Amino acid sequence: MPFNPRMLIIARESRRMTQKALAEASQTTQASVSRAEAGVHQPTPESVDAWAKALRYPGVFFARQTEAPPLPMPFWRKQKKLGKIPQKELEGNLAIRCLNIQALARSVELPEHDVPEIDLDNAKMSASDAARYVRTRWQVPVGPIADLVGLLEHNGILVMMLPGTEGFQGVSVHDGRADLPPTVFISADDPADRNRWTAAHELGHLVLHHHLRKVTEWSEDDANEFAAEFLMPAHEIRHHFSWRSGLADFAQLKLHWRVSMASLIRRARDLKVISDGHFVNLQRQLSREGYRRREPNAFEPEHPATIREMVRVHVEDLSFTASELGTLLALDLEDVRRFFWDDLQAKDAPDGGAPKPRLRLVE
Repeated sequence: MPFNPRMLIIARESRRMTQKALAEASQTTQASVSRAEAGVHQPTPESVDAWAKALRYPGVFFARQTEAPPLPMPFWRKQKKLGKIPQKELEGNLAIRCLNIQALARSVELPEHDVPEIDLDNAKMSASDAARYVRTRWQVPVGPIADLVGLLEHNGILVMMLPGTEGFQGVSVHDGRADLPPTVFISADDPADRNRWTAAHELGHLVLHHHLRKVTEWSEDDANEFAAEFLMPAHEIRHHFSWRSGLADFAQLKLHWRVSMASLIRRARDLKVISDGHFVNLQRQLSREGYRRREPNAFEPEHPATIREMVRVHVEDLSFTASELGTLLALDLEDVRRFFWDDLQAKDAPDGGAPKPRLRLVE
């Protein structure tokens, strides 16, 4: 069986293991792991089997010759506590999920995406202008967006939740491959209000940055400005604020606009409805009440549907069992159930959301 060194690196990093830790867990040597990953030595079948068991991936995983899509390093939304090892774990998991999506996409017809590519400098536009353009292009109704994840998927952007890596919020991938639609990965551990902001932020990167050869130091600011205008259009939300607005007012607005109190407070300041002094005072109140970690008036999260539909097609239309799905995805049963099988039981989007996708088999 052929061996791809890159797949061993991805598998090891996805399990947060060093070369030494893998060698100890598999009762091999660090030299054999290092030489195999460097591509200077063809490992024995026994070594590959031992690594597969230690890493909980089937042996066929390491034979995959398809390279995982490159990840857009400038577009990470991460907290300072996301260290080098967790980031490597996350990179490995993201690469594997991209390969999984490509495997599932071979048998289904994915809709063409509608992600405009806007160069702010050439177009002489602001990030807010770009957000208004996308809302108009996508025919987004006036007011709050009821189901942002559904809206993204309706326009051909795949959304996938990733559990488990503390400090990770979201990242997007878009390299033009036909079998890998523009995809937004979001932390499954964050509250719904934060996830909606992350999704809008990554949409900003998809529209403004992924098509550029290099990204400016202002790319994060651009994505934040895009997200604010996309979720809370200035001309629609301004009259909801008052120079006297307090935490209770922002808590109520949160339920209407489906964004965090912190985002609303910042939006009120940026639109110059509240003063800088009032903004600072509100920030202190958020900290004092413990709302930095978890705000009141939480609402139900939005559930991606396209991945679930891709799995449904394989299970119901193509009669795949969980084990056979594991063979297709080169995953063990635990990961199949964690990332894909159990997703068939996910809840639907809230009322008023975008229509759920219904995919057809490739003919």
